[in-house]
Amino acid sequence: MFQSSTQLPYPIGQLPVLRALKGESVTVEDVEIHRDGGVIPLEVRAMPIVDAEGEICAAIVCFQNIIDRKQAEALLAAYNRTLKAQVAKRTAELAQTNQQLAHAKEAAETANRAKTSFLANMSHELRTPLNAILGFAQLMRDEPEVTLAQRKNLQIINRSGEHLLELINNVLDLSKIEAGQIELIETHVDLTTLLETVEGMLTANGHES
Repeated sequence: MFQSSTQLPYPIGQLPVLRALKGESVTVEDVEIHRDGGVIPLEVRAMPIVDAEGEICAAIVCFQNIIDRKQAEALLAAYNRTLKAQVAKRTAELAQTNQQLAHAKEAAETANRAKTSFLANMSHELRTPLNAILGFAQLMRDEPEVTLAQRKNLQIINRSGEHLLELINNVLDLSKIEAGQIELIETHVDLTTLLETVEGMLTANGHES
């Protein structure tokens, strides 16, 4: 018989039967090598036999072929190795995906900050000349030499400019909404004035029916 771990012969003192004769109950895995070179895995159980006087008089040794168990253990070990490899691969893929998502989030936040800065600068650049236009339109409207038709046109310019200014402010409000900085303020709307403003702008664009 040979030790299963080394497939070397047992040292004389370690033979299961001799250990049983010394009073040990032994269960070990062993191998038996045949003349044709085949190897049979065995489970060896050795137990001492005690006579009526309590003295060890013999030993009983049982051999069990455990080739089916060894094959099952080998399949289970192979499956575990495959499973560990798949888990490691999936973990690496998830780590890479998380890194890509982090980079995408950072890029989106950078783009959003750039957009907010652009909108703020654009609104400033637009409102500066627009305020000048509205101011001069109001001054011209108050001139005594202005005819009624010219005064009406100046009112249209003023209403259109105010509407454009409101659109610019709305664009800024959109950026504030995205940044979570918008403050909702309830207010009354003069529907008559609103409809007159829309009518005036459509009339100025040649859409009067």
